[in-house]
Amino acid sequence: MHHNHSISRLCTEDPVSVSRQFLYKFKDFFNIVILQRGVLGKVEQYYVKKEHQMRGAPHYHILLRIENAPVVGIDCPEEVCSFIQDRITCHIPDSNTSPDLNFLETKYQMHKCSKYCKRNIKVGKTYVFRCQFDFPKPVRDSICINDVENSLKSCNKIYYFKRNEIEVRVNDYNPLLLKL
Repeated sequence: MHHNHSISRLCTEDPVSVSRQFLYKFKDFFNIVILQRGVLGKVEQYYVKKEHQMRGAPHYHILLRIENAPVVGIDCPEEVCSFIQDRITCHIPDSNTSPDLNFLETKYQMHKCSKYCKRNIKVGKTYVFRCQFDFPKPVRDSICINDVENSLKSCNKIYYFKRNEIEVRVNDYNPLLLKL
């Protein structure tokens, strides 16, 4: 039996044990990598929300408050940009110099639009059929910080990374976390 089929079957046959095991692994990862090792910085506060996808697979949404993190709209945009770029990227690594990271990024961090993400979104007085996650991202020559109020109202990102044409479908990621 193919490995993915056995995992899918296990999820179906024993969802309680699978969910419990996933929780144990998540707690260990979160406590060791995020809180103790501080991969993203020293965490002052956090909020964790567990959700299940349509097929029942669990996943977590996490909001972190990082010590000494600059605040958008208060601190200078250059400081905010630097803080973000030190932790997150959308860059596709070179396959010759970073083959492992290139493989992980192209396999797991590339957004492929589907029926799930394509939505009719109201733009002005008309509706437009587009990706609810705002893919493809705009090609940009440099990182930019967007207006906070407008970003919140329109559910857009607070920042956009520098991107070239081949990076417009890359989900932003932390290279150290992706390698784990």
